[in-house]
Amino acid sequence: MRHEPATREELGCAIREIEALLERLRAKEAQQPAPAPGLLERAELMYQERRSRDRLFGTDLFGEAAWDMLLDLYIHRGRGALVPVSSACIGAAVPPSTALRCLGKLESRGLVVRRADVDDRRRSLVTLSDKGLRLIELYLASSWVGLG
Repeated sequence: MRHEPATREELGCAIREIEALLERLRAKEAQQPAPAPGLLERAELMYQERRSRDRLFGTDLFGEAAWDMLLDLYIHRGRGALVPVSSACIGAAVPPSTALRCLGKLESRGLVVRRADVDDRRRSLVTLSDKGLRLIELYLASSWVGLG
């Protein structure tokens, strides 16, 4: 079976369809539901407290990279920001190799999702999965941090 080469019009039409699909994907990514009232602030406070503790005691004494990464991803989600893998690793406040192992564990447990960035295919983005979002909000809603 022999195929005829595509015409400029056909290629242009295909490109417009792809652009429309990408635009719909970007719009869908931007429509993340807002966190429950007070939970974003609680997550920010927890994360700031952990960084303050690290400044006083050092980063090698206490270690919960997975929790730091989940908090950071939750905060970014609440602010409507997309998170590249490199930024997620920084949010874990550990060396990159440790952060990548941690990210793999979170991914294997279904707490985060890693996918290609539609705007830059060279990088991957990380988001909380529905399960990860549900569990972190459940924890934040029942925690004592920030309650007066």
